[in-house]
Amino acid sequence: MGGQFFDAPDGRGAMVRGEVNGIAEWIGAHPQEVVIIRLSTAAPSDTARADNSEAVTAPVAAIGGGAGNP
Repeated sequence: MGGQFFDAPDGRGAMVRGEVNGIAEWIGAHPQEVVIIRLSTAAPSDTARADNSEAVTAPVAAIGGGAGNP
């Protein structure tokens, strides 16, 4: 997609809206569709566990759902 996937601070006190929000809006408008997202991360080994956990929880928070949570 080429843009920033997650929301992030812009360095001036505001947030840059990530592409995950557009995906979440599309899913909300098309609840009958099945969407599979393959997400990869690259992180230093000392922060990989936390970074990978955030990479999973952030889209779930934006999109909603997940196992047992339509």
